[in-house]
Amino acid sequence: MIELPESFINHRVEIIALTLDEEGPKTGQSLRRPHPDIAGKSKTLGDIVAPVVEEGDWQCLD
Repeated sequence: MIELPESFINHRVEIIALTLDEEGPKTGQSLRRPHPDIAGKSKTLGDIVAPVVEEGDWQCLD
């Protein structure tokens, strides 16, 4: 039984219950994987954070 605050009366509530005795993903592990049809079909070219072109070439700033 879960006791909710009185402020929740007459409101819809969503509750998520998690077990504490199961291990989650270890640090560095990801549960997400790309779909097999697209996995391995792309390449990262250069820095993924820095812009590819110089700021002066950005036409959207004109």
